[in-house]
Amino acid sequence: MRRETKRLRTEVESFFFTEEVPYALAMCRICMPLAMLAMMLPRWAAVRELFSSDGATAPLGIGYGYFDFLPELSGPMAVALYSSMVLAFCATCVGWCTRTSLVIGNVLFTYFCMLDCASTLTKYTVIATHILFILTLSECGSLWSVDAWLSGRKRSHSAAQPNLLRQRFPAWPRRLIQLHIGFVYFGAAMTKMHTPTFFTGDQLQNWMQTHLNFRHPFGEYLSLYPILLVAMAYVSVVWEILFLFLCWKSMWRKFVLPLGILFHFMTLLTLGLLLFPAICYVTYFSFIDEEDVRRCSKWFRRQVRHFTALKSSVRWLNACRDWMGYPIGWQMSSRAAFVFTLVLFSV
Repeated sequence: MRRETKRLRTEVESFFFTEEVPYALAMCRICMPLAMLAMMLPRWAAVRELFSSDGATAPLGIGYGYFDFLPELSGPMAVALYSSMVLAFCATCVGWCTRTSLVIGNVLFTYFCMLDCASTLTKYTVIATHILFILTLSECGSLWSVDAWLSGRKRSHSAAQPNLLRQRFPAWPRRLIQLHIGFVYFGAAMTKMHTPTFFTGDQLQNWMQTHLNFRHPFGEYLSLYPILLVAMAYVSVVWEILFLFLCWKSMWRKFVLPLGILFHFMTLLTLGLLLFPAICYVTYFSFIDEEDVRRCSKWFRRQVRHFTALKSSVRWLNACRDWMGYPIGWQMSSRAAFVFTLVLFSV
């Protein structure tokens, strides 16, 4: 019994604390702000109306009896904070003052979402805030970022180089993102199992015949086939339950993840969901490990050897990297922080 407990503890520690190069976290850091900006940039022109005392806000706290839970700022102040949030997301995408940008962007994003529960606060915004919080605690800015360039580390982060030349960190942030999306799917399946109209196809048929989210090309057409809707309902629930148990490094991952990509793509075509699939696709990057990156790197090198255009592009990128060089010294990092603060307050 003691031996089994010790083995289980070893496996759990290896699952969460095995050190790895944060390729997956860097991909999540780059793509998550882009998905956020796709939602928040169209609202930039209506900040005074949606998020300030000059307009008509819809705070989340009112529904729970907390009428003054969050302060409603004036129009100019709301515009300034919203612009700071946009800047923080852009800085996060390029990895400039990454941890600070993540904190500022996530806090302001949560604040604005809770001020507009009628349209801004949705299921995917809740998922996004949790992912951004996990990225804040991680070392996602140590790779493919301005911070990594300014730090002056003359290490090669190419997957083809020996492991000793790459900085490694514990894998627990990536594991938390994986568990988070797995539990989201599992909770969604439990909710659907307690909704009788979902399995009869009535709920899906009603969603497909309306355009509450965005216009979709195939929803109304598929709503004419009720038996197909019932089959889709059962398949989606089974997949959401099994995802948490089959998405790990095994032979089943080759089926579960592509099925998830297809599932969310069909929600785009039939339900008009745009940003929810994008957020879920970003979380799928957390299932990419070093072996996957090395395999893709080998495939890309083979393509470069066969295509002249790719070979010239790689030479051009290497020339740009050599021209930029690696700034060395704490002065460069401190100047970057100073410039970031100056730009933030000048917004």
